[in-house]
Amino acid sequence: YVPYVGDSKRAMDEYTSEIFMGGKSTIVLHNTCEDSLLAAPIILDLVLLAELCSRIQLKAEGE
Repeated sequence: YVPYVGDSKRAMDEYTSEIFMGGKSTIVLHNTCEDSLLAAPIILDLVLLAELCSRIQLKAEGE
């Protein structure tokens, strides 16, 4: 249980990646938490997810 402190926070995360034929893809996430104490676990989850995604490598069959 986390006590309510009565404030809100808004976070904007932007992720850009390279796609087919030199293009770029951008994903923008807007996250609003009604209580700042609840925002910390969500931000930590986003950091862990981004770190996990940075480890993913695609290889063609036979490489």
